Amino acid sequence: EATNELLQSLGDSHPLTLMALHNQCEFHHHVARFHTHLARAQLEPVVQRRAETLGQSHACTEASRDLLGALVQLGRLFEAPEARVVDLSQPWLVLCVKLYPVLNTRVHFKRCRATVREYGVGRI
Repeated sequence: EATNELLQSLGDSHPLTLMALHNQCEFHHHVARFHTHLARAQLEPVVQRRAETLGQSHACTEASRDLLGALVQLGRLFEAPEARVVDLSQPWLVLCVKLYPVLNTRVHFKRCRATVREYGVGRI
């Protein structure tokens, strides 16, 4: 609600609005991990507007860019396994950490188990 008020009163390129939008995405990233696609869709224009308004090397622009990178990586966890290109020639430890940096939900374990079957249980 507060973000919408800022959008209406200050516009979508005002630094306070951009900060509120960024913080909302931080919430989705840290608390509501299943909403990463929403946070990513909201954050992409924030990164662009912060770069235009504050500059490419501004700390706030870099923070939003870093958060976007984290959301992109986290979003890969929720992709269907067949949608990913996986290099199965890598050692399991390297592959597992790369594909599943967080293993703490049923969805994560289900996807990891499917990857293990594809990789070959005997190779682990």
